[in-house]
Amino acid sequence: TITGKGEPGANVVVKDEDGNIIGEGTVDEDGNFEVELDEPLTNGEEVTVGLVDEAGNKSPEVGATAPDTTAPEAPTDVEFS
Repeated sequence: TITGKGEPGANVVVKDEDGNIIGEGTVDEDGNFEVELDEPLTNGEEVTVGLVDEAGNKSPEVGATAPDTTAPEAPTDVEFS
């Protein structure tokens, strides 16, 4: 989930690193938004978030980085010396 603030009523567009839309939502009347992504991002992926108002005007996009919650692989070749 991505949260933020923006112009009430504006459409929120979240894009992945390749520019594909991976989530959309609407800014509520208090200026807050919460967008559930199509697929969870859990490994430090970069996304961009932009707004489009009712007149079709687009805001500049801002970047956000997903948290890294993916555990590393198990260690290998572990031996006592």
